[in-house]
Amino acid sequence: MVTADTLPDGAVARTWSGRVPDGHADEFRRHLMATGVTEARDLPGYLGATVTTSSEDAVTTFTLTTFWQSLSAMRAFGSSDEAILYPGDEAFGLVPDREVVIRDLVLLDLL
Repeated sequence: MVTADTLPDGAVARTWSGRVPDGHADEFRRHLMATGVTEARDLPGYLGATVTTSSEDAVTTFTLTTFWQSLSAMRAFGSSDEAILYPGDEAFGLVPDREVVIRDLVLLDLL
């Protein structure tokens, strides 16, 4: 478990968002967990992830943030600026952001 005292210098957060029609939100959540989250979890340097959602005008936005020990560990998951898309994404009407945002991780305090 990573705490504020053990967070490595150089840790990063990688954030991606995509939108699906509300009617596909539950199925896409399961798909996202089975693809992106599971793939990240199996890699060295993975510290954790969050998935948040919001709904507006019958569209659900998913935001996946993965946390990594270092930029090089994150790059084993994906490039530093391009989204990772998976086979089957299109079945949910996904409109993905094509770029990701990378930020320095200075605190990871999840219970």
